[in-house]
Amino acid sequence: RYVPDVIADYNPSKIILNVNPKMEAMFTASFPDLFANGRLDFYKDVTTVDQASVHCIVAATTLPHILGTTVHTVPRADGYLKKDKTLDYKTGTDKDFVIGISWFTKSLDAGYIRSLKLMDFDFLAKYKNIRVLDLQYGDTSAERDDAAKQGFDVYHDDSVDAWTAMQPFMDQIAACDLIISIDNTTVHAAGAMGVPCWTILAQEPFWRWPSQGDATPWYNSLRLFRQKTKDYAPLVEEIDAEFKKFLGGDRSVLTPAPYKSNFPTNSTHSKKALLINDTNACYSWGNFASMEGIKQDLASKDFEVIGIPPLELPWFPPHLPKLRDFDDWKYLAACRYRDPTLFYHMEHADEVIINGEGMMNGLSENALRLLYLAYVAKHFYKRRVSIINHSVYPEDKQTLSDPQKLAFYHKVYSVVDSCVVRDQISYDLLKSINIPVQLGMDTALVWLKEYLDSHDAPAKTKDAILTVGPGYDTGAAQLFADLCTNLRKNGLNPIVLSGAKWHVAQEDYTIERDLNDLMDEPVEMIRAKTIDDFMECLQGARIVISGFEQVWVMANALGIPVISLTTGTNALTGFGLSKMIDMPIPLFYEDPSVDQKLKNQLKDALQKAPLKNDAASDRLEKFSAMAEKNLQSF
Repeated sequence: RYVPDVIADYNPSKIILNVNPKMEAMFTASFPDLFANGRLDFYKDVTTVDQASVHCIVAATTLPHILGTTVHTVPRADGYLKKDKTLDYKTGTDKDFVIGISWFTKSLDAGYIRSLKLMDFDFLAKYKNIRVLDLQYGDTSAERDDAAKQGFDVYHDDSVDAWTAMQPFMDQIAACDLIISIDNTTVHAAGAMGVPCWTILAQEPFWRWPSQGDATPWYNSLRLFRQKTKDYAPLVEEIDAEFKKFLGGDRSVLTPAPYKSNFPTNSTHSKKALLINDTNACYSWGNFASMEGIKQDLASKDFEVIGIPPLELPWFPPHLPKLRDFDDWKYLAACRYRDPTLFYHMEHADEVIINGEGMMNGLSENALRLLYLAYVAKHFYKRRVSIINHSVYPEDKQTLSDPQKLAFYHKVYSVVDSCVVRDQISYDLLKSINIPVQLGMDTALVWLKEYLDSHDAPAKTKDAILTVGPGYDTGAAQLFADLCTNLRKNGLNPIVLSGAKWHVAQEDYTIERDLNDLMDEPVEMIRAKTIDDFMECLQGARIVISGFEQVWVMANALGIPVISLTTGTNALTGFGLSKMIDMPIPLFYEDPSVDQKLKNQLKDALQKAPLKNDAASDRLEKFSAMAEKNLQSF
């Protein structure tokens, strides 16, 4: 991609390429004139290069940085590689459309999560005018034979072996009208050739892909299809539906609109704040409200906010940090190598803010990553660091007794500049080990106060809102089915309310499916597309049953009775919160008597359920003031 730019900007007399031999033909096919006149050549071994004549050695993957590439200026996104031979997979057949497919990757970077099975593509078998072409590397004969016995014929070209030589593989891709593939080499090859490619991304895609949308700045011909649940079946159905639209004449579905970044090209702000674990687009609209409370305050203080979403965090550590790794430069170097952008932003930020939410518990993977980043920002980069808006249970319980676990937390919390927790138990735990800590509440309340000041409250309804939240699984389905029946007997309309800016919580999909299976009379499901849709449902509710902390505090601040139904350390947060606000203690899914306790709490909630909205309640003023303690950190 960058060879023409290097030549145009630096005019070298020669460029020597050090590439895997199986890729050499890709370069000679795409730059025949440059090889013919000697300006391009291949590095064979050290004896073939006159090192005295070499003025610069550079890693190819550093060129985007050297040449100043941004998401707005990616060169040759329409394609930059060329075919060498024209392959024809239509002549002599009754097929007039070729689709290439690839379904597997051996990548150690969560390849098992990205991979599908050949028969996941068998929806293509019903289209009789299509030849399906095997683009999968490796020996696929057994899978193809098994697929053929089930009526799904996949053509394999024995003359092409991508393991041995890439250019025949590129010629094969050029012969396709469309490619449908998981995230592996095939999609990058298709993008480099400018061939339309529908790319199947896992629910938590690799960091190289944009966090949302169906386009990528690197390749205009790639359309991204994102897994929304852990099951790929709904995504395959979506692809099939889009293909039917294409066959029906809608060519606009083939490739997406050009990539458009959600972030401004230039910033007029004088300071930068790095917000790590930015859940703005994840899980629920309550998370969005929580992050907006932080971001709006930072913007008012003239900060440019750079958000690092939780989906990016799993990639940076080579392994989860041990205590000795926190002070190890080599470990930091390995982390920087895996995600240089994250650490660049950390090094150049004026404020590093860790949004802890409910993730700082035990020695979980999430907790270890966030603890490490907080420590690095303070200890190595000398940044101002705040851990805010969170609950923290170092040992996943209300007491402290394990020095080995506690050592991680004490090491980090004792050096950061500010620590604000959102529940009483977390506050008491940190105070017990002499950590300077403030007691606040979730920053969703800061956003809520601003929202209510500029929006009229909707009329009250007879709705009972259910948002299951963390910890729900199908084992609790009957509990919710009985709850919905009970709500109806009491004259209320149960509604399962879900939705997020992008990455909806997995539990929301599960409860929708479970209730559809169990209930004779369907339960209304609302997938809020915007925060306004979410708030209209929430404000109109008579009662709220939820497992989300942000929903608890927002509903309670609005004067709506809340029942917290959850599990694990999220329940600990609920216990701590119930000490601070008028909310009954949380109910555990695992409690054998949860059904009766739920009925009792529901009876109390129905007696308190308001008949009208009181947006200007005293409790909202009090709670939002507590939430603002998070924002006093910066």
